[in-house]
Amino acid sequence: MKKLAEFPSVLFLTRDLRCVGPPEQKTKFILATISSGQDKKLIFCSVEKWNYHQNVLNTLREKIKEAELTVIVSPAGGGMIISNTTSKRIVIGDYSRSFGNFDADIACKLLREALPDWKIQAIVGTLKK
Repeated sequence: MKKLAEFPSVLFLTRDLRCVGPPEQKTKFILATISSGQDKKLIFCSVEKWNYHQNVLNTLREKIKEAELTVIVSPAGGGMIISNTTSKRIVIGDYSRSFGNFDADIACKLLREALPDWKIQAIVGTLKK
C-alpha cells in the first residue's frame, strides 16, 4: 500500500500492529492528520493497553511505515474510548495531556463510517467504566 486514500481512517491495534476490533477495556485513542503534499486524511487510532497517548502516536507511525507510506503525521487531540462489543456501543471522551482535546464531531463521524451498525457517543469530561 502506498496511497494515502487506501490507509484506513479508523484503526484498533495491538502493540504488535495487528488490527483488531474495538477494545473491550477503557483505552487511549488519538486523532491524527496524515498528509503527503496536498493530500490529507484524518485518522482515529486506538492501541490496546497503552498508558500514554504518545505511545499510540508512535504505534500509528509504525503502522504507517509498515504500509510503506511517506507522510507527515500530526496529532490532533486524544482521549479515552470504552466499547462493548455485545451491545455494539462506543463511548469516547476525556482528553490528552500531550495532544489536547479531540474534535468529538470528527471522531464520531470517523467511527460511524467505519462501524455503521454501532452506537457512537461522545461525552464531555472524564469517562467512567
